[in-house]
Amino acid sequence: MGNFKIELPKIIFGRDSIEEVPSLCSRWGKRAFIVTGQSSSQKSGVLDFLISELSQLGKEIAIFSVHPEPSALDVDRARESARGSDFVIGVGGGSALDVAKATAGLVYEEEPTADFLFSKAEISTNPIPSIALPTTAGTGSEVTQVSVLIAERNGERIKTSIHHPNLLPCYAVLDPSLTLTCPPSITASAGADALSHCLESFFSLGANPLSDTIAMQGIALIMNNLKRAVERGDYESREAMLLGSLLGGISLSLAHLGAVHSLAHSLGALKGLPHGVACGIFLPTVLRFNQPKIEDKLQILARYLEMDSSSLIEKVADLLSGIGIPKNLREVGVREEEVDRIIEGCAYSRSLKYNPRPLSPTDLSSIIKSLL
Repeated sequence: MGNFKIELPKIIFGRDSIEEVPSLCSRWGKRAFIVTGQSSSQKSGVLDFLISELSQLGKEIAIFSVHPEPSALDVDRARESARGSDFVIGVGGGSALDVAKATAGLVYEEEPTADFLFSKAEISTNPIPSIALPTTAGTGSEVTQVSVLIAERNGERIKTSIHHPNLLPCYAVLDPSLTLTCPPSITASAGADALSHCLESFFSLGANPLSDTIAMQGIALIMNNLKRAVERGDYESREAMLLGSLLGGISLSLAHLGAVHSLAHSLGALKGLPHGVACGIFLPTVLRFNQPKIEDKLQILARYLEMDSSSLIEKVADLLSGIGIPKNLREVGVREEEVDRIIEGCAYSRSLKYNPRPLSPTDLSSIIKSLL
C-alpha cells in the first residue's frame, strides 16, 4: 500500500466561518500583516471585515497586495515589509496565499527568496503564525506547505516551488461565501486547477489509499459542480467547489502531481498564462498519454463516478471546453519555435517523476506539438 504522512493546518470549513478569524488572531501579537490579491478580497468584503475586526482588537495592520503569478522578488518585498509582524493573514486566490505562506515562513531568513526556490539555501529560522483564507476554489494552497513562484535563472523565467513545513499555515479557514463574487473566468480557471490536482494525484506514482479516497471525492464534487459554478455561481455549487479544491490540496500533499503541472508551470512562466488555464489545456492530452499505465485505476474511478471508463477522459475534456478553457495552445499564442523552451522549463518541476508514464523530452515535445 505504500507509506505516507501528511501535515495539515487546523481546517475550519463552512458558511460564516470567516467570523472565527478574529478570535484565532486574538492570541497572537499586535502586528498583523495581510497579504491580499488585487480584487477578490475587496469584492468579497473580507478585507474590510478583517480590517474592522482586527482594529477593534487593537491590532496594527499592514496590507501587501500581489498580482497573479507572483515572483520571488514579490516575496522579497513582502518579507521586508513584514519584519516585526506577529502574524500573517493570506486572503485571496493562490497567488496571495503562496506569497503569504512564503512570507511567514521566510521572514527572518537572510538569503533572497530565489535561493530557496532553486535549493541554494535551506530554511533555518522559525516561521511566524499564519492563516489562509481562500477566495477562489482552485489551488488548495491553504492546506499545503508549498509556495509556487516565478524567478529569473540563466535569463529565463522559471516557475517552480518552495516546499517546507515552515510554509504550512496554522489555520485554513474556508468560507464558501467568500467565493460568491469570483467572476466566471476565474471560477473556470481555478476549477480546472482543482480538477487537475485531484486527477493527477489519483493517478500519481505517489498515490496511496488515503490520497485515492480523498481525490475521488474531490473529482466527483468538481465534475458535478464546476459548470454550474461558472454559469450560475450559486452558493451550493460554490460550496461544493471549495470543498473539492480543499480535497485536491490534501490529496496532492499526500501523493504529488504529474506532467500536467510540470507543463503548466513552464507554459505559465513563458506566456504569463493563468495557471488553471494552462492545466486545463494540457489535462486531457496528458491523461490520454498516460492511459496505458492508468487503465486499472481509470476503471475504478469510472465506477465511482458511475461513468463508462472509455469515455471518462472525453467527459473531462468536454467539461473543460464547456467552461471556456482553450482546446489548444494556438489559442493562447504559443508558437512552434517555443516548444523547446516549454520543455526546458519542465526541468525545474518536481512533478514529472510522479507521472505514471515516464516522459522523455521527445514525449513532452509530442504532447506540446499535438496541441498546436
